[in-house]
Amino acid sequence: MTGPDPSPARPARPPRPGARLATTVVVAAALAACATPEPEKPRRELPHRLVEGVPMYDVLPRDGIPSIDEPTYVDAETGDAFMAPDEPVIGFVGREGTAVAWSVWLLERHEIVNDEIDGEPLAASW
Repeated sequence: MTGPDPSPARPARPPRPGARLATTVVVAAALAACATPEPEKPRRELPHRLVEGVPMYDVLPRDGIPSIDEPTYVDAETGDAFMAPDEPVIGFVGREGTAVAWSVWLLERHEIVNDEIDGEPLAASW
């Protein structure tokens, strides 16, 4: 059996002053944004030089990737504490048997190590 709804009907709220105007402005702005195409941005040509007729672009400034000029080393046991067991390294053994290694992870960020091993200058590059 159904009867009248026991909950009283909510009275309609009177419209807020300016609500209709605000709605109209929002709708008009949305329509204007859709109707107006965004102006095409001019393409900026990167400066380049030609090498044998092929454009060459400079993407980093000179010395944009710093070299490691005075590396410090740790022994293998200390290195094991902060390097992954399978972390790739580039190694070098000097004329007198001094062995050094540089993490590829480190070389990816610096690309070159300038050093002296067993009295001989060395540049290791990645």
